[in-house]
Amino acid sequence: MTPDVARWNAAARFHAVAGPGQYPAVELAGVLVFVYVQDQDGTPILRVSIDLDEASPRLLNGADPETATVAVKVTVQGHTVFQAT
Repeated sequence: MTPDVARWNAAARFHAVAGPGQYPAVELAGVLVFVYVQDQDGTPILRVSIDLDEASPRLLNGADPETATVAVKVTVQGHTVFQAT
């Protein structure tokens, strides 16, 4: 594990809901990862939303912050269900 990765993981912060219309989030390396339950056509779904506005430049793929992306891997019960770089 690189020093950046260890430091980012150790500094993770949870942001609880502070008011109506807000969602809980985890902050890692400047990235906000919102995870919440949402109603979709009468069915509850788990939604994950990622905000890169304050992301560490070392995490971003691309020089332009407006169009940069970040590599993501999503696992459910230990099985990879989504991966993108």
